[in-house]
Amino acid sequence: MACNDENEPLLSGLATPRTQKTNGDRPKKRRFRRVRSAPFADFVPTDGNREAAVPRSGSIFGRLNPSLKKVALFLTLYMGLGTICFYTTRTQIKGDKTNGILDALYFCVVTMTTVGYGDLVPNSDLAKLLACAFVFTGMALVGLVLTKAADYLAEKQEILLVKALHMNQKVGELQVLKEIETNRVKYKFYTTLIILVVLILSGTIFLYKVENLGLVDSFYCVCSTITTLGYGDKSFSTEGGRIFAVFWILASTICLAQFFLYVAEVNTENRQRALVKWVLGRRTTNVDLEAADIDDNGVVGAAEFVLFKLKEMGKICQQDISVIMEEFENLDVDQSGTLSVVVFMLDHFYSIISMTSNDEKASKKRSIQGCKTTLVAAKCTPPDALRAGFPDLKRLGTYFGIYLGVGTVIFYALKNDIRGHKTIDFIDSLYLCVVTMTTVGYGDLVPHSYNAQLVCIFFITVGMCLFGIAVKIAAKYLVVKQQMVMVNALRMSRKIGPVEALKEIESVKIDYNKLKISLIAMAGHYVIGIFVLLTIEGMDFTDAIYCAFTTMTTTGFGDETFQEPFGRMFAVFWISTGTSCVGQLFLYIAEIYTDIETRKLAKQVISNNIIAKTDLEAADDIKDGKVYGAADMILYKLKEKGKIKQDDISVAMKDLDDVIKDVDVDDVTPPKSAEEK
Repeated sequence: MACNDENEPLLSGLATPRTQKTNGDRPKKRRFRRVRSAPFADFVPTDGNREAAVPRSGSIFGRLNPSLKKVALFLTLYMGLGTICFYTTRTQIKGDKTNGILDALYFCVVTMTTVGYGDLVPNSDLAKLLACAFVFTGMALVGLVLTKAADYLAEKQEILLVKALHMNQKVGELQVLKEIETNRVKYKFYTTLIILVVLILSGTIFLYKVENLGLVDSFYCVCSTITTLGYGDKSFSTEGGRIFAVFWILASTICLAQFFLYVAEVNTENRQRALVKWVLGRRTTNVDLEAADIDDNGVVGAAEFVLFKLKEMGKICQQDISVIMEEFENLDVDQSGTLSVVVFMLDHFYSIISMTSNDEKASKKRSIQGCKTTLVAAKCTPPDALRAGFPDLKRLGTYFGIYLGVGTVIFYALKNDIRGHKTIDFIDSLYLCVVTMTTVGYGDLVPHSYNAQLVCIFFITVGMCLFGIAVKIAAKYLVVKQQMVMVNALRMSRKIGPVEALKEIESVKIDYNKLKISLIAMAGHYVIGIFVLLTIEGMDFTDAIYCAFTTMTTTGFGDETFQEPFGRMFAVFWISTGTSCVGQLFLYIAEIYTDIETRKLAKQVISNNIIAKTDLEAADDIKDGKVYGAADMILYKLKEKGKIKQDDISVAMKDLDDVIKDVDVDDVTPPKSAEEK
């Protein structure tokens, strides 16, 4: 994060008033003595919160996330244009009709949300092609919203930690620990849950009172609607019901998506909350001071102590420090452990010389490094801390396998309670389980008893939970990918220099191969599906395209479905792989979008990697204008990269004052030997 005050001292506003202490026993530079030969006690876990995204400044990341206003504008245009188009083609739509404009708006909403009841369906080639276009446009809007949600999770930072630590300075540890348990994220989670329950109850009551459905049928219709399953056997059929449905379907489907987002957010903050409790519940010890001595000179300065506390909080890890420490050692040509303006000017001069020369060694060095593909593709192995927290895809696959197996067995046992176009009982059971899990919900097979409907409600809920786990995996994947891009950029800068690294970044092209492969795979799925629908199901060409499009987007109106035994057996695999392919496509689009914006940040960080005189002055917490220590530089560079903020440093500096008040210097100095006595 580029800070507005980067030309000011890093510890500005904190060092000045606190160094005026008059206690003669206190060192003026607020340094602690420790045993010089003591080992570096790096006991702090390095995976405290490595999955948190990099904080983003307004200047760099203000454009990163799609604007909510823009999403709302697109949604309004979609609804308006869709209503007009479907109203003009209302004579080509069959089904249970009420009012022309209302039916057009209602049909637009159930198409966009992929509910697709089937009570209104296109009845001409033009109407079907129009529905295909609006189905895909609606999925694009859903993808935009999912990208917004992924970026929100990526931007979610350690605000809880900073606020808790600030609060700790004011009200004490016990009250902080109590407040942590009821933080704002949980409030949002519970609020969304309450709203979702209210929407479910209101929809159930409305269907029971207005649409004259049974209580179980009403609840069944609500569950199949908000999960976008929409079998179509139960739907809104009255004029008043459809007016209510236009607003209720939008609100309930959005609320359910928001609920899953907050579930993922609460889950990712559990580790951070545990870390906050641990940090607030312990005191600084001698071992802490040993661990804080970065340069191993027996003295712990303010900047070193701040770095230690930030690492302890989980805001940074040892890898963050190591990368900048190596850069510091490269600049520290006289091995003095400090930087001066003279040393920097010499290094800057040689960097310019190497940039403008055609030295053969430099060319060879660049060819050996092989960094061109590492920045954007991020092919390096993630640190153990990242791999340890990454979700297990095999476990998710196991869950899906169990879901399909148990669902098939149960639906087979309830085969007499399921009505519709049947073929072979086992194939029909597996087919119904797949269209339920993927929320396609054609409606060609539907439950018609209370037991079967309750079972469907249960399997709909479980299927949406599995979908939520998949979304969580995708969000974590994007976060880890973003972190590795930044790590590789910094490594490249350290190996070949910032000037050459910038040239390499400019020459790197975004890897679109996975997106192209996904597009080809999805196109292949469509072609294969259309071919089977033409040859096995005997549909005409337009109906086959229409059925394939409404299936892959999980709209599933139900007027065109798989009816033959072989067709349904094919559909079991085709629907499962096809809907997964569509989800993978959206993930790769979000990944490329993240890569582009992360590369912009990497370029800005590396362009400032050659430390100017003002940078050195800003990095000096002592403000003597002469030398700058490793800890000073590490703090400054971490702040420049957006890993930490001035508020984080302020919190650690307050903790330093507490240590100065509570810890006697004699307690952290080595005991005298017998000879010295």
